[in-house]
Amino acid sequence: MNLSSRGTTWACPSLVGLLLTVGLAGSLEPLPVGPDVAWAAKKGGSTPRKEPELKIIDVSIRPVPYAPQQGDLEFGITVDLPPDVERAALLEVTALISSPSRSSLRFLSYRHSIEPLLGIAGIEGRAAQKTGATDKKARAPRVRITLTWDGTDHTKQAVSPGTYHYELRAKVIGKGDNTPRTLTVSWPKRGTLAVK
Repeated sequence: MNLSSRGTTWACPSLVGLLLTVGLAGSLEPLPVGPDVAWAAKKGGSTPRKEPELKIIDVSIRPVPYAPQQGDLEFGITVDLPPDVERAALLEVTALISSPSRSSLRFLSYRHSIEPLLGIAGIEGRAAQKTGATDKKARAPRVRITLTWDGTDHTKQAVSPGTYHYELRAKVIGKGDNTPRTLTVSWPKRGTLAVK
């Protein structure tokens, strides 16, 4: 909460109240706070993060609306890999599907070696070079992944009709000393889908 007095912005009224109670402020007015401190307090003290090179570019869902008794639902997910991605690494794409009450959940996962995916993506890269595309996005390997949902929840029961939320994430996993290690994670892609 910010306080304004004679055109000056004040932050942290609880701290000011403490200073007034202890008697350190010397007056009944709150102490002024500089613009950097006020901005940090408003933003929660965090600075904007740089977008990762691994990105979920596009999501297509079919059929819409979805009726579980008529077959599976497909998430078509387009992912841009980092230009310098390790060929021996794995690409993992996951989807969490949940009802508004969170009583019905389903987790879908795709994990595959990147090397064969780069062979397919290399065709798109060569096509971009022939057309004269030179920007970084054109050089990034782009792959298409499909996740399939059968309309059941975590207990394998058919879900009820309604609006469901989904959250998609992509991750590149490399070899660690003893266990796999995460190299990079995309920002999540969220949305809703209708179940009839």
